[in-house]
Amino acid sequence: MKYVTSDIHGRLDRLERLIDDIDLSKDDTLYIIGDLVDRGDSPMETIEFVMDHPQIEVIMGNHDEMMLYSLRYKDEKQMERWARNGKGPLLGVF
Repeated sequence: MKYVTSDIHGRLDRLERLIDDIDLSKDDTLYIIGDLVDRGDSPMETIEFVMDHPQIEVIMGNHDEMMLYSLRYKDEKQMERWARNGKGPLLGVF
């Protein structure tokens, strides 16, 4: 079976509940079409969880892109933009 969701936004608890609700098996695929990070309490844990589950495929969303661009280039404008859009628990990264 194939499943699609989006906008997890660092809410590992909701992602885990979704996986339980759909009873995701190793033969299934869950596509997350954007926004693993920001706003929720567990952005890094959410990323790690997804990385540990090969049956989950991710397409980068605008919040993920803001995070990566800010971390890679440390551009002040991009960091401010990211902060305005829910940088949340990653605020202490810089």
